[in-house]
Amino acid sequence: MRGNRLFQAICAFMLFAPGFAQNRLNDFDVVLPQVARGSEGAAAVETTIIIVNPNPESATVRVTSGNPSLVPSLTLEMAGFERREVKMSEDQVLAKGWVRVRAGRPLSVSAVMVTRENQGAEEVISQATVLAEPLAAAVVVPVFYRSEAIENTGIAAFFRELGPYRFQLFDAAGALVAEISRLRETIDAPDHLAVFVNELFEQLELPEDFAGWLRLCGDDSQARAFAAMALYTNGARIVNAQSTVLDAPAVYNLTLDSEDDAPFEELRYQYGFAGGYPSWVPNVRQIAASDEVAKALERDPRVVSVEPSTGASSLLNCTGKRTRQECLAEKRE
Repeated sequence: MRGNRLFQAICAFMLFAPGFAQNRLNDFDVVLPQVARGSEGAAAVETTIIIVNPNPESATVRVTSGNPSLVPSLTLEMAGFERREVKMSEDQVLAKGWVRVRAGRPLSVSAVMVTRENQGAEEVISQATVLAEPLAAAVVVPVFYRSEAIENTGIAAFFRELGPYRFQLFDAAGALVAEISRLRETIDAPDHLAVFVNELFEQLELPEDFAGWLRLCGDDSQARAFAAMALYTNGARIVNAQSTVLDAPAVYNLTLDSEDDAPFEELRYQYGFAGGYPSWVPNVRQIAASDEVAKALERDPRVVSVEPSTGASSLLNCTGKRTRQECLAEKRE
């Protein structure tokens, strides 16, 4: 039970509005969905973020958090092959939330969370290494509940975009056990979630020795970015669980330097994305593509930009149409 109490000491819904500008798709952008520092009850948590620049070139690194008391906004200038540690303040009051790390080139980002009986105690109760997670459109996490080796599974997530998110719980045989949606409706709504799997599906009575998996994704066809992780608890031990990013197709606004259909049709043939229905801006098309295809498109000289679509998708209303003219004709009818 101690592991459950320790996870509860570092998890809660948080209410913060980050308000930072969106990076281009090719930038390095990862999140530590759950970190903490300070004391609550019988537990004191210390967290150190470890950033490594494995490149021979220098890197400018930006560190931000939804909770400024965790770590203030930092801009780090890192030399090639440099390793840097960012230790969170040793304030007595417990603070928890997410930390986001961005740079112009790939980095290694992780955090070590050490839990002790109280602030300043030498004996370590638990130590967990948390790996930074990329922003994704869908992830899968193995789930255990009251099994012999794992007492519970904690889920933590950072929701970058507004809108609905779907949580689906499956058993080991692949049968859907439960499904819920959570809506981040306004910029002031919580962008952070940390909860045990049995609390997430509170209407469901999970059986003893449950083993299955959880899928988290946007609850519609929009490109809704988030980062998620899981922690397994067992007694005093907390272990980081591996999550798998699914490169699920999402809706993007593709901006070209031409209003003609020909360049767009060439791109669709070359990259194999779906859709291509017009927005009400002549040179902007809505497409359904994976993240990797979106990144490749952004590097193409014929493309001005590729941005996640945050409005209502024309893909929902123009299915089966292949050209801008056909789609516009359908809208007029």
